[in-house]
Amino acid sequence: MKKNELIKYEGALVKRVSDAISIANRLLAVTEPQLIPYRKKDKWGFCKPDKTIAIDCTFDQTWKFSEGLANVELNGKEGFINKDGKEVIPFIYDSASSFSDGLARVKVNDKFGLINKIGDIVLPCIYDEIFQKFDSGLSPVILNTKWGFIDKQGNVVISCIYDESFVFYQGRVDVKLNDKWGFIDTLGNLVIPCIYDEVSFFSEGKARVKKNNNKFIINMQGEVISNGDDPIFYYKDGLARVKVNGKWGFINKEGIITIPCSFEDVDSFSEGLARIKLNGKYGFINKIGKIVIPCSFEDVDSFSEELARIKLNDKYGFINKIGEIVIPCSFEYIASFSDGLALVYVLSDIRRIDSLSRKTTLEVSALIGYINKEGVQYWED
Repeated sequence: MKKNELIKYEGALVKRVSDAISIANRLLAVTEPQLIPYRKKDKWGFCKPDKTIAIDCTFDQTWKFSEGLANVELNGKEGFINKDGKEVIPFIYDSASSFSDGLARVKVNDKFGLINKIGDIVLPCIYDEIFQKFDSGLSPVILNTKWGFIDKQGNVVISCIYDESFVFYQGRVDVKLNDKWGFIDTLGNLVIPCIYDEVSFFSEGKARVKKNNNKFIINMQGEVISNGDDPIFYYKDGLARVKVNGKWGFINKEGIITIPCSFEDVDSFSEGLARIKLNGKYGFINKIGKIVIPCSFEDVDSFSEELARIKLNDKYGFINKIGEIVIPCSFEYIASFSDGLALVYVLSDIRRIDSLSRKTTLEVSALIGYINKEGVQYWED
């Protein structure tokens, strides 16, 4: 089993910059057989859901197929193969991401670029980082420690002049210049000047900002619409988290508290349920505020693909929406499900750092393999 650091996300990419599959790829998966990365001792290949080997285990590492191609590693370099196991893009890259929207991020000599599905260079490997998240058609890049934005054709739309930024949301993105924050639009126009000490991203046309220790809520034109004591955080499915007297609940768009502020912590709703914390333990409520899964877990994630990751006795597993443990808590670390599969890891270190600036770091040491929703393990030692 290969021992190397596989994941390192910064800037809240854990939640906000996911490696999502396109709708077209979902439709393709209906007619094409699913191939799952499979490990035999320290070599990787692909198998079918019944564990029948489809591509021999001859690679140092394999990742899931996306848009008909899979990035694989051989002799310290990465390239791409098709579902017949044939090399499509040569093994010449130090690292590569899965394809999304016809593009993959590649790394050469500690610099990043983009290629298309026939291996043509769309963007040369000259950037310190490329996030490959095209919100509003633009993706952030970093060049010489400065942030800018490119489009899907690799054109620089907004020059790399900002000290810090993130991904576009609702046509706006926060940017930092000379230690102050403001907002630009998709044309690069500075629509809200860089005068704030801290900012959030826009949600429902509003953002929270801080200046000289005073907090305000502004609209997308930069106008102050309420003071920073406004309890509304962000709406999702018509509800927003709200904190009153140190406790959390939910408020609707009319300003009515629909779920009382009685919890130590809450997350936004996902798939009809919201994560809550009571007496130091975690569970779930529904949209009328009823506790449907008791607060009995050390930690839980929001539901994804009908399952939620849980932590018990310092180990991870999964529950369904009625609170049944469907995959026992026997794993040292496991990711949430994506496209019916979850990654299982051995940890050397895991660390999260959260702040108003939304910075998060997650480090994971070694990938063991994949499991499906029935707990079938796709590896053998």
